[in-house]
Amino acid sequence: MATILKPEVEDISFDTPEIARVTRALKSGDVIIIPTETVYGLAADVFHEAAVQKIFAIKKRSPTKPVAVLVAGTQQLSQVTSDIAPLALKLANQFWPGPLTLIMRGADRLPQLARGKAGSVGVRCPAMALTRAIIKGAETPLAATSANLSGGPSPTMLDQVNRGIIDAVTLAIDGGPAEVGIESTVLDITIAPPQIIRPGAIEREVLEFLRVATGDK
Repeated sequence: MATILKPEVEDISFDTPEIARVTRALKSGDVIIIPTETVYGLAADVFHEAAVQKIFAIKKRSPTKPVAVLVAGTQQLSQVTSDIAPLALKLANQFWPGPLTLIMRGADRLPQLARGKAGSVGVRCPAMALTRAIIKGAETPLAATSANLSGGPSPTMLDQVNRGIIDAVTLAIDGGPAEVGIESTVLDITIAPPQIIRPGAIEREVLEFLRVATGDK
């Protein structure tokens, strides 16, 4: 059964004792439950392939559905994508940290479970300071997916996470209710024109930004 931690979110730093405990677990290849502003998620070091495989086993997720990757900011993009397009940086500067996942070309070093059939990867920088502190402390992007059994509702509070999932992870971080409570908008920028493949929290704003950025009247 997971140890449940509830850090003081008013003074978040990646080197506080509780966050340090979380990041040690990630560096050891553990799977943990983390809060974000959208939903609670299962997370692991994206470059620890056995840990990423464990996420799929816990969630009972099809290996044909890659997990997303969470980064602490644009400075980590070079670790997970082979092509940082100018549009990607424009979108990141406008909507990150926030509930926008960008589909980009995945770096070759990423495990296959974090890449789509075409080698793409979904990347997001979460708005929640606690989540970013965990990523910074782990010193690696995180593989992440909602902390629910595949096909079930995504939890917006730790109390909503399936007991079997909590029992299967090392640590669970209680960050309170998700502020947004709606899954991120997913935008594929590997195709032209870019296409929203999953509506989410900021769909209209993204579409308007794209019209301006690409000159599409």
